[in-house]
Amino acid sequence: IWDVARGVEVDAANGAVGPLRALAFTPDGLHLALAGQGQGDDEMPADVQLWSLAARRGVEVQRAHRGAAALLFSPTRSLMLTAGADRTIKWWSHPGPARSRELPRHTGRLGATSMDPSGKLLAWVAPPTHGGPDEVQVCEAETGALGTPLRGVQKSIRLVALVPGGRLAVTAGGDRGEEAEVYVWDLGTGRPVRVLSGHKGQCLG
Repeated sequence: IWDVARGVEVDAANGAVGPLRALAFTPDGLHLALAGQGQGDDEMPADVQLWSLAARRGVEVQRAHRGAAALLFSPTRSLMLTAGADRTIKWWSHPGPARSRELPRHTGRLGATSMDPSGKLLAWVAPPTHGGPDEVQVCEAETGALGTPLRGVQKSIRLVALVPGGRLAVTAGGDRGEEAEVYVWDLGTGRPVRVLSGHKGQCLG
């Protein structure tokens, strides 16, 4: 963890969640949330943890997904979202008691996740179970109702972002040794409306 103004390291969050897959600061800036592959040989290992920036230690550990792949905080509500290897998406109350609510189970292992600024839509990368290009699933955050999937053109998607306004999404990815492309999608039709090229190798952000 770095002090940006001074350019110095101020802490190291040595969490209990195994190899890290995602992290995010809580909206109040008091904690860093860590999502990991899981640590230990338990059937349900610890894979989500909150790290106190003031105390410099882990303060909450959750056994969420048998390996968490993504997490984010709602921009409009006091909730944390996690997704992972068990193909579920869960809302966790934050701050407060760690109560979770699970959205309907989805097909395929869940990857990178995004929420639009209104807090109404979710999107996540879902590699198909039988090969073929990666795809992005979109749903209503409150109900879990699925929208039109974004699929069929990108072999490997590493990133998805929802554009303010709820009409467009952006995906990026690529494999090593290949030219990466960034796609802009129409959420209503599920079709790409623009392709941005020129990256050498993987595009990760």
